Amino acid sequence: KRDFAGILKTMSIRDYQYSLLKKDGSTFPVELNATLVKDMNGSPKYFIGVLRDITSRKNSEKEIEFFKTMADLSPVGVIIAFAGGEGDILYQNEKILKILGRGKNDITSIEMLIDTLFSRDDATRTRAMNFFSDRPDAGVSSITAQFSMKENGSPDRETLWLKNTIGEKMVYHILDVTERKRAEEALRITEEQFRLFADLLPESFYETDEKGYVTFVNRTGLLKFGYDEDDLNRPVHYLDLVAEDDRVEASGFRDRVLKKGKGQIIEYTGLKKNGETFPIIIHSTPKMVDGRFTGTRGLIVDITERKKIEDDSQRAQKLESIGLLAGGIAHDFSNMLMGILGSISLLKIKLLPSGEIRELI
Repeated sequence: KRDFAGILKTMSIRDYQYSLLKKDGSTFPVELNATLVKDMNGSPKYFIGVLRDITSRKNSEKEIEFFKTMADLSPVGVIIAFAGGEGDILYQNEKILKILGRGKNDITSIEMLIDTLFSRDDATRTRAMNFFSDRPDAGVSSITAQFSMKENGSPDRETLWLKNTIGEKMVYHILDVTERKRAEEALRITEEQFRLFADLLPESFYETDEKGYVTFVNRTGLLKFGYDEDDLNRPVHYLDLVAEDDRVEASGFRDRVLKKGKGQIIEYTGLKKNGETFPIIIHSTPKMVDGRFTGTRGLIVDITERKKIEDDSQRAQKLESIGLLAGGIAHDFSNMLMGILGSISLLKIKLLPSGEIRELI
């Protein structure tokens, strides 16, 4: 009586719960929503309202009390509702309210949830309705779906939904993956820009995983070693790019890079896909993620032309050395020859003007 007296003052009542008494003496819980109607003089006349039996809801609330305790601690959003596309929502944890950006009483049924999150002309709405209506088949523990939700009129919230059954109720786990998606998109753009930049390099750029298998080679590297992008779909180890005679030495190269934690520069003989070899220098640094070694990256420089210039320079130096040696020998020989010719001239002076010996000299 006291509660109804209060209703006379507020003119209406919303979600008012109390127990009714049956003829057999048993009670059952109900929920009342009513509005007070007045006559022309403004005096209270009668109530118009809806009385709803909430026995099932009350029983369900007891059943899910344990799950509510766990859900309150969950890092993901949780909704518990009656099965069916229009099922009443029995419970929402604080995380889902934060994800949806709404209050606890703003959404009270799955039907309201769909209307709130998805526009009427949104193609995703049909998938969402099917997702919320379907029950996992026997033996299937869950169903997953991914939706873009409205936020300030635009579908810029990306969420991952998973559902399973508890008796006649559905439990929905909702994870907001918007930031992850944005990070993935930013990473994709960064990687794309990185690869475009790498393809502009005049030298071979490569990356490997922690086991030494090649994960990326720029266009110059593919052309230089005679590979194509399809070849990278099969395991290609960095040692496959090194001549067999250098592989023992090169096998410890990655360990030295990891041990020193900084770049290393080593000269090897490179091996092309067709078996041809050519001299190379590898500049390599470790890739670290959160302090964990994830592979190496670096440049492979073709030093064929440099080696040719060095060989030509060495050849020229050898020829110059031979020239200097020949010049020295000629000079020494000339000095010796001058002495011999001088001695012969003196000998001619002392000999008779005619004679067999003078003719021989």
